[in-house]
Amino acid sequence: MRKQIKTNENGFSLLELLFVAALTVLLALLIGVLFQKGQHLFDVDSEEASLQRNTRRALQSVSVSLRKARRSAITIPAQPDNNQITLDLPLFRSGANCSAFASVVQGTAPETCNNGADCDNQCGNAPGTNLCVNNICRRAYTYALSSDAGISQLVVSAAGESSRVVGNKIQSAEFLNNTMNLNLNSNEIQINLTAQGTTISENRTRSFTLSNIVQVRN
Repeated sequence: MRKQIKTNENGFSLLELLFVAALTVLLALLIGVLFQKGQHLFDVDSEEASLQRNTRRALQSVSVSLRKARRSAITIPAQPDNNQITLDLPLFRSGANCSAFASVVQGTAPETCNNGADCDNQCGNAPGTNLCVNNICRRAYTYALSSDAGISQLVVSAAGESSRVVGNKIQSAEFLNNTMNLNLNSNEIQINLTAQGTTISENRTRSFTLSNIVQVRN
């Protein structure tokens, strides 16, 4: 005779359903908190990484330019915060005009000359502002703080050229020579740059500062 096995056909009890529902809600809340925390950390890390990139990019641009400049042509205006510097750089042809930054794209040799008039003839932009030094055409460039739509920037400008942004969110810039920092040698320039930004997730201002000491040629 076959034995019949009794099964519970009543399903889950109300208590069991309430327990599962509560557990599901707790798990959903936990996942939400973890996601929020992860998003917050991501926003903070992204903002800090952006500040670091901007500062490093700007610092590299100024440092490379200083290594190409002549020490005698470097000037830091006498002002309380020393936040701009002027130097001369070799010129490279870009179409009918010349720029110190055309070499980044063109990869050509700088324009040669016998006198300043040669540079004016070879470079269509900014006549009368070009110099011929040791048979190389050169032009004065200024690094200084600027602002666009409320965002502080470090830009480099020269006569006959549009300003170039070398770093966004650069809140402060300081350039020092050996008369301003007695620890520097006569052929050294110190650069201090600070980038600053606000994280969206926590509405908190964060800053990042980099410094470099560059040896310039005679």
